[in-house]
Amino acid sequence: GGGGVASITYPRGAKGMAESLQKQLSGFPKGMEAVANEEGEVYISYQKVYLPGQTMVCVFVTNASKRTFSNGYTAAVQTQNGLFLRCDANPKADLKEKQNLDRQLLSAPSLAEKKTSTIMIGIFCNHPHSIGNNSIQVRIQPTAGVPVNLTLPVDIKDLIRPTKMSVQQYGGMWKRLPKEIKETLRNASVGDISAFNGIASACNMALVKIIGKECILAAKLVTGSKNNVLCLVHAKVRSGSEMVFMARSSHAAFSAAVLGLVRDACSA
Repeated sequence: GGGGVASITYPRGAKGMAESLQKQLSGFPKGMEAVANEEGEVYISYQKVYLPGQTMVCVFVTNASKRTFSNGYTAAVQTQNGLFLRCDANPKADLKEKQNLDRQLLSAPSLAEKKTSTIMIGIFCNHPHSIGNNSIQVRIQPTAGVPVNLTLPVDIKDLIRPTKMSVQQYGGMWKRLPKEIKETLRNASVGDISAFNGIASACNMALVKIIGKECILAAKLVTGSKNNVLCLVHAKVRSGSEMVFMARSSHAAFSAAVLGLVRDACSA
């Protein structure tokens, strides 16, 4: 070898997460871990955990320097208006703002070299019209160090969860939801409607029923409250590889985002 970068011998990112936290999160589906910063004093990666009631974005902050961050670091977390955050950290950090706002400020305690701190960000939506190009901005500032800015993508799959209902309930709700979006997909990869068993769960939606060459799906918005904001989808396989989709909800932006999610799953 020679001349190569010295190999890292300590756990960092998700591998550096506290064992108790790893155990807590072990049973839930997760996205891929993505590295956001590997230069300088902090190594930062993130991973989405799809909990039953919310998506949690874990941001792993590993001290890659040769010193202890004796005064820890601060993390400023922000998202779009209409969405809100609930944050926590392991080891515990001070929250400088109230929860349930679209911005949060955490102040984390001392972080020893080669150790990892995990920021947990729950993302919720209480205004469906704000669904669209959503993200979470995080600015991590090690005390006496260089700040690192990162953007965490948030997609519609993060903001919905399956909701079970009967065909009758679906029919009743369908009539009441005002904003319909309709689209035709010409080159669908779905040969058979039974594929929707897998597509529904991949899209965080519930498969209500398959009826002949049609199927109906239901999801609710992750509102963080008892507020049930629904989106219903109707998909139909036509001749060959053509499909027709309809989505209905209370807001056009919500209908369009969910329809796009299902359509993309059918053209993958």
